[in-house]
Amino acid sequence: MHAIDEQGTVYRGGDAYVFLQRAFKRPFSGLLGVQPFKVLVNLSYSVVSSHRPFFARFLYTKEKWTR
Repeated sequence: MHAIDEQGTVYRGGDAYVFLQRAFKRPFSGLLGVQPFKVLVNLSYSVVSSHRPFFARFLYTKEKWTR
């Protein structure tokens, strides 16, 4: 995932997730960008993104996924 702010800064992965959470003023979004939570967000994002088919079985139960 990539996100770009108004100044042209490109965020990717877990940093893009934190940026979007802050942009939409989600609860705890300020906390996610602080160390050590930032490291945990990036690690979690990389694990989930590299195993999308596995996590899709639990997160998207009503949708049909083909391989």
